[in-house]
Amino acid sequence: MKKFIVISILLGFGLMITLNSCKKKEEETTPATLTSTATIKGKVWAVLDATNATEEYAPSGTKIIVTITTQDLVDYTLDAEKIKTLSYETTLDGSGNYSISIPATSKIFTAKVNGVDFEYEQTVWDYTTTPTSTKKERKVYTVGQSIVNIQAGTVQINDLGYN
Repeated sequence: MKKFIVISILLGFGLMITLNSCKKKEEETTPATLTSTATIKGKVWAVLDATNATEEYAPSGTKIIVTITTQDLVDYTLDAEKIKTLSYETTLDGSGNYSISIPATSKIFTAKVNGVDFEYEQTVWDYTTTPTSTKKERKVYTVGQSIVNIQAGTVQINDLGYN
């Protein structure tokens, strides 16, 4: 009888140790810090002077925003509630150029590039005067979203044209 009790106690301890050592692996909510990047750069144009046939650069300081998701940065599927949107912002220089580096992996994924709307006093023809002259009119400039394929170590050129 003593042997039965001792064996039962040992089996009980063994079962407790086995059950306590089995833990569910918790999934990360955000990807580990990445050291690899990709660069998106380009020129941004807008017709600031409608009295000539050339497009000008969008004004210095105009914001460009690039968005990706945390799902893009991992090799496994995240639960929907764990997927987050990551946004990166830059501004144009005086020559209409922008450049932004974002985290990237060796797998190809897409990034969304958006120019922020801006208002400007556009030069237009004033046909109410004789001779015809020019005047300034407030205009709100918008640009559509661009989709760019991204991969670590690459540079993607993405020019934007405001309307």
